[in-house]
Amino acid sequence: MNFLKNRKHFRYAILFLLLLLSWGNLTSQYTDHRDRKVDSLEYILASENPKGKKLANIYRDLMWGYEQSDLEKSVDFARKCVETAVPVKEWWCASDGYMMLGIYFTYMSQFDSAMYYYNQAFDAVELSKGIVEESKIDDRISSIYGNLGNLKNYQGKFIEAIDYYYKALRIFEKHDWKESQNVVYINSGELFLSMNNLTKAEQNFLKADSIANLTENPGRIASAKFRLGKVYHILHQYDKALYNLELAYDYFFSSPEEGRLKPAILNHLARVYFWGYENDKKAEEYINMALETPERSYTPSDKAASLQVLSAIYFARSDWKNAEKNALESLKLDDSQPLHNLVLYSILAKVYSYQNKPILASEYINKMNNDQWASQLYQSTLSEMEVIYETEKKEMEIERQQQMIEQQTLERQFLIIGISLIAIILLMLVFLLRLRIRKSRTLSELNNALAETNATKDKFFNIISHDLKNPAISQREAIKLLNNKGLQMDSVALQEFYEELLTSADSQVALLKNLLEWASLQTDKLTCQPIKFDIGQQLSADVELIRKMAENKGISFITKIPSETFVTADASMISTVVRNLLTNAIKFTKEGGNVTLEISPVNDGAQSSTIFSVIDTGLGMSEETLHNIFRIDYHHKTKGTAGETGTGLGLIVCRELLEKHGTQLKVESVAGEGSKFSFVL
Repeated sequence: MNFLKNRKHFRYAILFLLLLLSWGNLTSQYTDHRDRKVDSLEYILASENPKGKKLANIYRDLMWGYEQSDLEKSVDFARKCVETAVPVKEWWCASDGYMMLGIYFTYMSQFDSAMYYYNQAFDAVELSKGIVEESKIDDRISSIYGNLGNLKNYQGKFIEAIDYYYKALRIFEKHDWKESQNVVYINSGELFLSMNNLTKAEQNFLKADSIANLTENPGRIASAKFRLGKVYHILHQYDKALYNLELAYDYFFSSPEEGRLKPAILNHLARVYFWGYENDKKAEEYINMALETPERSYTPSDKAASLQVLSAIYFARSDWKNAEKNALESLKLDDSQPLHNLVLYSILAKVYSYQNKPILASEYINKMNNDQWASQLYQSTLSEMEVIYETEKKEMEIERQQQMIEQQTLERQFLIIGISLIAIILLMLVFLLRLRIRKSRTLSELNNALAETNATKDKFFNIISHDLKNPAISQREAIKLLNNKGLQMDSVALQEFYEELLTSADSQVALLKNLLEWASLQTDKLTCQPIKFDIGQQLSADVELIRKMAENKGISFITKIPSETFVTADASMISTVVRNLLTNAIKFTKEGGNVTLEISPVNDGAQSSTIFSVIDTGLGMSEETLHNIFRIDYHHKTKGTAGETGTGLGLIVCRELLEKHGTQLKVESVAGEGSKFSFVL
């Protein structure tokens, strides 16, 4: 309901601008017919019973006379003006009536009707050529162009609006009507600002400023300076913003329009000082000046903007009570502006959080999350309703001439409205349901990610505390033993002792390498840098190292690598993967077993690829081990055939390195028969 109420106020504000500030009034060079008094015109109408052209002109003057005080009467006299002027060919008078009807139907959002009356106004002006002097003809055409620009602006068709404004501008330039040119550039700049085209907005406001200085009109100079200040504020060019806003403030106090934009200028000055220069005292000073503005020139929207800045100032000072008070009062005055609301919701959410009021904080966090989509959905709904309303009004005009069809058409329209409303409600319910499901799914994903993070942390600490610490302690004790009793041991015992120490140290080095590579992967510090290289040459050193390991355990190591087999990948990463897989195969294969490295190029016509396979005849894996082989939180109990220990981290590193290449590590294994690890590049 608040939204509808605010929209209604907004539409009345638009009408006020269309009538009081419309191009017909702002730019007209000839306005003598508006100086006549309504009561004298009413007296002439009642006492003299005028007819023809005189009657048409009286209706026209009454139309403008009631323009600001009684809209319904003004529109009624506009219709009478047209109905009386057209039969007697008083086209100049008729153009006024048509233009007023165009303004009215623009306000009513009946844009087709408004366009029809503006076109009729053009035709009436065309028929007045040769009777009315050229400057008046041009003035009236520019007024119609301006009002057409307002119509397109109200429809949200900003490019078309600017096109009409510039058509009016060419007429103003022809007659050197400076103040009217100023209005064009101000209005065009505002449109570009609403489209976030800051460059075009600045260009138009600079032209408006230049022309205003030529007219020496303080009000127009201040208006242009104020808008330039807004643009520079958005661009974070705070020095320029402050310069123009302060000039605007000074000019308004030397202008007959003093006070009309005073609150807006003061609010923007406060924003520049607070957000641009972090000077909360100066910002507060300007806000207090704005709050002292008389109510007649201080709209609720202006006051809401002042209180928003004041709330932010108190929040920056950690004065939660006053920050809350001003934010709530600002929303109460005007909650129709989404960006304004989001700032206040954010302040209130943080205030309640700091005050340890989680329920209230959560309420405003939810408002922040829901405000944008709710506004868009409601705007869409409202647009659909306006289309239905507009269509219905058109049909009602036809139904006046077809009384027999009227009831059926109305029933059909109400049925369409009812179905549309039901459909909209259903769509909103579906949307809300999907939103809830999406939030639930997101929460579940976050929980899973948290569980995985905790598992990673536990694994890391386990490796540090057990797999690295215990061997190091054992090595220290062994070295201590050597130090104390080494001279008493024979050379054979010493050799065996050294070999065990070396084996333990090699195991620790391998674990450290895996640990460091895994840590780099987790922090995204390890990047994939693919190049084209010969895989046989790249792996030659690793193959020889693995061959020695196999010979030491009495294992047959077989390689099947075609000569000049080129792949495109990160050479270091692929070497690490193959080395880890081969080391694992040696570890879990008994004496007399086989370990095979097979690299096979494949060409299927569309693209070539290379299959890497590491096959062993070792211990193999159970279904449980195979299922959990890549889980970091799983405790790997199986030791190597020579008592070698491991953490399972090497395979996890292999998988993640291959994922960086866009491929996967596949595992096939049967307990007691062996395993096969393969991947494709």
